[in-house]
Amino acid sequence: YATPNYSGCFIIHEVWWALATSPLTAQAITAAFSNMGGTAYEAITVFAVNGANLTTPFDPNVSLPASKQANSTPDHSITGISTTHAPTFVFAMLANDDSETYTADAGYTLLPSLTGSYLAPAAEYKVQSGVLSGATINPFNGQASTAYIAQVDALQAGAKPPVSYGQVVC
Repeated sequence: YATPNYSGCFIIHEVWWALATSPLTAQAITAAFSNMGGTAYEAITVFAVNGANLTTPFDPNVSLPASKQANSTPDHSITGISTTHAPTFVFAMLANDDSETYTADAGYTLLPSLTGSYLAPAAEYKVQSGVLSGATINPFNGQASTAYIAQVDALQAGAKPPVSYGQVVC
């Protein structure tokens, strides 16, 4: 995903995935960030999903992944979101340089996160039963952000529809 530059600072938020051979319980996740030059703010959001396609987990639609970056606006709208397959586990994330306590958007479920502290990232999801076509998704609509990056992506189902399994935020 893009990394916005705000007054010489970077907000870094990436998506990585790995296959777990068994259910995760109190799993420790370690990440190391490279210096982007200048001041960088790193945020990590970790969540596990049960039931995703293990061969090609992400929906292959060309509109995904999608992101938006901006400064000083509560409008995090990302337009033109489409999925190729249904059902999908649609997730939206927001990383910003504010201290926020997040509330999930209508129809979404907030993944547990470290909120109310500086640079706290947040994620929300919903299981989308049908395909999306040109949808607008506004992660954490109306919550002000000085500088932010918002992302949307979708996991496609495996043998059964994907269901949220949990989250740990560091």
